[in-house]
Amino acid sequence: MNTTPICFRVPADERLLLEAVASYQGQSLSGFVRKCVVAVANGIVAREGADSVIQSFKHSKVEEADRAAERAVALEVLLEETATKGAY
Repeated sequence: MNTTPICFRVPADERLLLEAVASYQGQSLSGFVRKCVVAVANGIVAREGADSVIQSFKHSKVEEADRAAERAVALEVLLEETATKGAY
């Protein structure tokens, strides 16, 4: 299986709870969290429908691309202004 890491932070008390329950289930912390998260995601897809999830995902990626393009234009303007001022 090809895997990629996901990193997120939790408060110490939540981590303790997750570690305790993972141990109780005979799983590693990462295995337990992965199983739970995938189960929730599958439940949302089952409840909302794959098409709705896909459309929302596509929409969010388009918005991300739009924001990136806006930031690139702003960066170009900033760099042009910096170059004309001779700051670098």
